[in-house]
Amino acid sequence: MELQPACAWTLMEAEKDALDAVFNRLTGLSKKVFLQPNRSVMELYVLSLNEAVLVKPLVSEALVMKTGKITTATLEKMLVDIVAEPDIFVAQQGELENIFENAFSQILINQNRLLRYARRRKRYEQVLQLIPES
Repeated sequence: MELQPACAWTLMEAEKDALDAVFNRLTGLSKKVFLQPNRSVMELYVLSLNEAVLVKPLVSEALVMKTGKITTATLEKMLVDIVAEPDIFVAQQGELENIFENAFSQILINQNRLLRYARRRKRYEQVLQLIPES
């Protein structure tokens, strides 16, 4: 992004049957935890916070990678999710072209995985248009 947001939100994704347990555990650690926030919750409560934890369900067949005991999202997943969830990634919506341009110019992106996941999230055409030509 060219304009960096001044917030540091942590996004936690969990299997649907574990969402409540994850939310309850994190709430014990921090008061700024939101379970599956929608647009109105984001606008009313989250956008004004410098730090927050957002807990949402993990999409089936999501592109994740394991490093030791830690599971994290791949860059392909992050790029598609930014497009697919504008209510959560509200700060990035005006920078989508820059985000994709910078990601593709600096990191090797697996376009097949990216587009397969975009199709799964019903955002194939939107993501395809954001992929830089070069």
